[in-house]
Amino acid sequence: NTIASDFTFTRSTDSTFVNSNGNIETSIANTPRIDYSTAEAAFLLEPASTNNITYSEDFDSFWIKLGSPTITNNYGTSPDGTTNSTRVQGNSSTVIYLSNGANITNFSRSIYIKATSGSGTIQSLSHNSNTNNVFSIDENWQRIDINSLTSSSGNNQVYALDMRSASTDIFDVEIWGCQE
Repeated sequence: NTIASDFTFTRSTDSTFVNSNGNIETSIANTPRIDYSTAEAAFLLEPASTNNITYSEDFDSFWIKLGSPTITNNYGTSPDGTTNSTRVQGNSSTVIYLSNGANITNFSRSIYIKATSGSGTIQSLSHNSNTNNVFSIDENWQRIDINSLTSSSGNNQVYALDMRSASTDIFDVEIWGCQE
């Protein structure tokens, strides 16, 4: 026997769960989800998280830019459906990074990215001396992420883009929503 005040639940967005028939269903904000993805009823709760990137969508004002990239704010429709992506037109010396002030050696980073036209490879999320930061992109939004660095270079910096390597062959992209 329980009463309604056993615990407090909040969620500011709609979210999905697997119902008792095995179908994906949407639950409105602030409504707990009972998930059946394991064939047993269970509350579906996710821990709260914090983005360490304070200006995760403003790549013009607070990020450090090298190589004189052209930055166009509110260029296109981002993955959240609003016109707030950032277009970056760069060259083989372009770098956009943010110093986060910490010496982080084990982390997860992500960013949404797409080519404005065509397809190719680009380096993102960590320093160009690392080997785990080269991604193939095309004209569709994709979330790219890394879970660790392969060298100690740049541990205290988050690189939205690092176009300084031969691995990068596309220099006109849209980015949105960097997270660490």
